[in-house]
Amino acid sequence: MAAKTGTGIYTAAINNAGKRYGVAVADALITPVTITVVQATLDELPKVTVPVLDTDLGSASLNGSLSGLAGGRALLALAGSNNYLSMVSGASYTLSTVPCTRDFAALRYGASWGPPDKVILQRDLAVSGAVTKNLDFAGADAVAMTGPYTLTVNGSPMFTTVNLRLRNGLTIDVGNNTSLATTIPYGALPANLLNNDEGYEIVAGATLSSEYTYFKTPGTRTYDFFSGATGGFPSGSVDVTGTTPKFSWTPYTGATAYQFTVYSAQSYWQCYVTPAWASTQKFNMPDLTSLTGWQTTWRPQGTSSMAQYTANQSISNLMNNRLAGKFIDGLHITTTASFTGAVP
Repeated sequence: MAAKTGTGIYTAAINNAGKRYGVAVADALITPVTITVVQATLDELPKVTVPVLDTDLGSASLNGSLSGLAGGRALLALAGSNNYLSMVSGASYTLSTVPCTRDFAALRYGASWGPPDKVILQRDLAVSGAVTKNLDFAGADAVAMTGPYTLTVNGSPMFTTVNLRLRNGLTIDVGNNTSLATTIPYGALPANLLNNDEGYEIVAGATLSSEYTYFKTPGTRTYDFFSGATGGFPSGSVDVTGTTPKFSWTPYTGATAYQFTVYSAQSYWQCYVTPAWASTQKFNMPDLTSLTGWQTTWRPQGTSSMAQYTANQSISNLMNNRLAGKFIDGLHITTTASFTGAVP
């Protein structure tokens, strides 16, 4: 068992010869309850971060007047392990949250969806109780976004979005092809407003497949969907005759990590497994029923699926991005998935 060695930090001695370990975190503040499992080896993943929702269940609000929209709309975003987003177009706003000190961003968009042209950004805004913050996009606090820049998309994905990725995993849409256009205009923050661990993300997807590409410097770019995909789509099945679901799949090359998911209205299980841990093409979901606090409604049930992740960087970078929302410049991730059956 792991011992708590600091705020939110747990450590455990791994004594087995293969240096294999597993981590399970149940986040009961989400509906459905979300159970995240990571099974890896120390050589692949010596440290893992699994965020959960804010533990302070108090209530707070950020509110104020809203002006300078020039006939458009504003997206309000308050960062955190659970992010608060609201699109507003009136003369005032209210953003409900928990008490926190977080980054706050307000971006102005046109009446029809397109790249934002102005931003109001405040780092480490303290929100406790009812806090008033008036927003004026014609005022001194509003800064012009740079661009718009052009992203040219090849390969015909079903959707493509360019996101601004701020710290704490806050993701804001700054350009997308909702009309399936092959060129996407997108806006960007002035470089002096970005921290070192912040940048941009291209997300593109088709049926059961998606890609994520991260970059620091905005500009005219060309993106080729699925140009570097390897391994194809996983072919797997699930056995539900035992205590917990057991997955098996056809071997394929190029995977950086695997994900096994079972979800329903009662529980959402996401299990990440590294290649060395899954030395054979079989994975048994862990039995957590003996742990303190376990509830019977949390059992794996519903629809199951599996996915393979292929990344151009380390497993650590992949997991820090997927689990903790960390921006990593130059990271490119391809994921392909398949449904594996029902879990009663």
